[in-house]
Amino acid sequence: MWTKKISFPFFIISLLVAHWALTCSANPDIVTVPGSPGPIMTKFEIVEQTLKSKGNPTAFPLITLEPAASIKLQTLAEQYSIPKQIGFNRNVAMLSTAENSTKQLRWHKLPEHSYFTGIAISSPEAVALRVGITVESLPESAEFRFFSIGEGASADIQLVSARTILDILKNNREADPTDPNGKIFWSPTIEGDTISIEIYLPENQDPSSVQIAFPIISHITALPFGSKGIKYSFQGYGDSNPCQNDATCATSWLYLNSSVAGMQFSTDVGTYVCTGSLLNDRDPYTWKPYILTANHCIGRQSVASTLETHWFWQSATCNSSTLSSSYKKISGGAILLHTQAMSSGEPTSSSMDATLLILNSRPAAGARFAGWTTAVPPGTGTSRTGIHHPKADWKKISYGTSAGNAACGWAENQDFWCVEGNGNFYIVHWIDGGTEPGSSGSAIYFDKDNLIGILAGSNGICAGSDSVYSSFRAAYAAGNYGQWLNTTPVIAPIIFLLLTNPNKSEF
Repeated sequence: MWTKKISFPFFIISLLVAHWALTCSANPDIVTVPGSPGPIMTKFEIVEQTLKSKGNPTAFPLITLEPAASIKLQTLAEQYSIPKQIGFNRNVAMLSTAENSTKQLRWHKLPEHSYFTGIAISSPEAVALRVGITVESLPESAEFRFFSIGEGASADIQLVSARTILDILKNNREADPTDPNGKIFWSPTIEGDTISIEIYLPENQDPSSVQIAFPIISHITALPFGSKGIKYSFQGYGDSNPCQNDATCATSWLYLNSSVAGMQFSTDVGTYVCTGSLLNDRDPYTWKPYILTANHCIGRQSVASTLETHWFWQSATCNSSTLSSSYKKISGGAILLHTQAMSSGEPTSSSMDATLLILNSRPAAGARFAGWTTAVPPGTGTSRTGIHHPKADWKKISYGTSAGNAACGWAENQDFWCVEGNGNFYIVHWIDGGTEPGSSGSAIYFDKDNLIGILAGSNGICAGSDSVYSSFRAAYAAGNYGQWLNTTPVIAPIIFLLLTNPNKSEF
């Protein structure tokens, strides 16, 4: 039992001193925030995911596209400044408009005067699918359940409320009303070559109020793992270069390891993967899931809305071929807080490649929040460490040294180039391991608590190659990241929180 008493005046003074200490420093341009464990998540919302069709989804109309054998995954040069593409988009002509889609939907009335309908779309040879949905009208109370009945299907049922869909589309529209991809809601990724969509309307809702279309799917050709516990002999489907080091083996970095997430997202072209890092903030009373990645991965709100994060996407034990039992995929997208692209053409000293997001959903239980600093990092020859998902493989760790600064920019051929000297990019020379497509957006550290940069690209793969990282210090200043990461609670909320809940609240 807690019995120690603190007089109220002293309590107030102590809080004021603590608040001053947190918000003031000798140099306001330098902010350092240590890493922190996430909350122990014991409260989960219970959501009914049982199919209203009572396990008879075969009653849904099935739209089967032509085999995609002649449609190959977009061939891209082996550039090291691009996300890893794992899927391409296909149009669904029969469902391209709400009018066409309505003709396919057959509504069934349930005893409690509610309704359900559904449709299934098959794209032969896909290992997974996402469906793009457009909305003309949709009641907020409707529910969507996404699942698979095809080859490679799993028992997973993903429920998404109409309110969530409408909110995401609203966010897209407010961020950029001219972005055509912002009019599309992308479903969670469903394994298998057939994706089924069940739509449920609660009591007294008119089915004619549902006016939606399913004009596009993302045909995913490779997954990093399977929900059935598939084991991989080479750590993942991407088969990253053998020079890459299993991050699970680096026991002294396991704390930071759990702040790194694989990022899967969809654009108007296809589905891609990058790497992101969960950032700590200065407020000790909230756990806000800020994610740092590269602009060339996610640079628009419409793409941020499609984000799925993969946590503990790593081996169970050092160099094993079994996926960690802590693995969890989280859907729901993110809000784009700030993004800045690399300059086009001639490299400039002010150019950068960074994006800051906040997830719409909780990260997986056990995730950690990485520490960071805006201080100028130690100079040439000092150690650097990166944790990432090369070629969308399971998590790897690479070791190198600082090799100075550079200015970088995009060239006309869509590759990028850098000039050593003054600039907002840090050069890292690899001694053990390296980076590959899919590593994009991952962080670089000079020690276990100081994130300093975001991966933009590299000129190779393994030891002996160099990678360039956009300066976190520069992005922090350009995007005013302090408004999110450097805020502390006012005194009154601190008192209230300490008197009512001694533990840091969940976000």
